[in-house]
Amino acid sequence: MTPEALQPLRDLPGLIATVIVSGSEDPHFGQSISDLRSWNDRNDFHKVEYRRFHSPFVEVGRDEVVEHTLKEKYAWMLMIDADAAPFPPDALARLLHTAFVATPDANVVGAYCQLKHPPYLPTLDSGSGTWEVHYPGEGVLPAIRTGGHFLLVKPQICTRFGPPWFRTRRTMRPIDAMAELDNYAHIKMHGRNPLTETDAWQHLLENAKTEAGGGISTVGEDSGFSDAVKAAGGRIYVDTNLWVGHVGKRVITPDLLDEEMRKREAQMRAACGIWE
Repeated sequence: MTPEALQPLRDLPGLIATVIVSGSEDPHFGQSISDLRSWNDRNDFHKVEYRRFHSPFVEVGRDEVVEHTLKEKYAWMLMIDADAAPFPPDALARLLHTAFVATPDANVVGAYCQLKHPPYLPTLDSGSGTWEVHYPGEGVLPAIRTGGHFLLVKPQICTRFGPPWFRTRRTMRPIDAMAELDNYAHIKMHGRNPLTETDAWQHLLENAKTEAGGGISTVGEDSGFSDAVKAAGGRIYVDTNLWVGHVGKRVITPDLLDEEMRKREAQMRAACGIWE
């Protein structure tokens, strides 16, 4: 970006926050955050507070970040997990440009971040209800959910709901969700649910009946935050042009996702009796 493009972004005060749960941060993260801070200083991003939040629970720590941001009346907050690395030194400027220039309607913008476990999917749900196969370089994509690994939030959206803002929750079985909605409709619509008269309702109901079994699952605090943002009318994007690593036993990279997808394709072909 040119100096002219950076100037309005420099004037936006904000917070870069990391929630420390284990009591320590990964050394790879330490190097990356140091490089980011140095880049910000060299390029006159001085209206930035850097702060660690120590908490026994990540969701409580994330809520403390929100509370502090609202108290200070910051224009943005960037949450970076303590095992996020590597990430480019100009990552803040790039996310600010995405959030305030490229997609100014955004309330939340996440970077391209992957899970630690196979198949190393990115935390990007564009509407399927699960993490999807996407690769870096696909641009800025609208999403209904993303993770909190490297997440920029415009705090005004947090005044529409909460506290709490970040909370894990148990998921409903589909049949229970349908029953709850049916009951709510009867309460609010004078004893009837007009949705039951539609083909869409009947289709959902039939599918819910077949998926009624299974164990209890949970939604993580970052996905829970995404759900609350969407329910409040907010908009979420994922900038797949900004890749951020995830340090596990090894750094999680897009190459690992590609490798896992190739393995799965080979297994499917073999199961169908197709051999190369």
